Amino acid sequence: MVCHFQTLTDYNFLHSNSEKKSGGVGIYIDSSISYQLQTDIPNAVNDSENLWIEINLHKKPCIIGVIYRHPGYDISAFTENICEILHNLSDKKLPFIICGDIKINLMQQTAIPQARNYVNAYKSYNCLQLIT
Repeated sequence: MVCHFQTLTDYNFLHSNSEKKSGGVGIYIDSSISYQLQTDIPNAVNDSENLWIEINLHKKPCIIGVIYRHPGYDISAFTENICEILHNLSDKKLPFIICGDIKINLMQQTAIPQARNYVNAYKSYNCLQLIT
């Protein structure tokens, strides 16, 4: 479920509630920017919440996604779902930005194969990780 309400002047807030005890995702959008919810992007990411919108950046469409992955759940299953999303996004042929809190220690890629596989999934779609 996505809730629409205004909590900051001149911003719209979109939020997807969690079915768990904690979590959920949200995004603030300047009210002067038009947006569309993207319901065709796979929304069933295991043990996580996600929200997808399309906006125009400098008169060009762009997709923005926000993901929260609950800690302690299977990283491999999460990565499989991310691969489905990346495939879906690449089919759209639009630039995209994925933000969020994934609860995977990416500094442990040599010790944890699941972390390495997660990073490699993004690399296989030519994604650049901006925060390391």
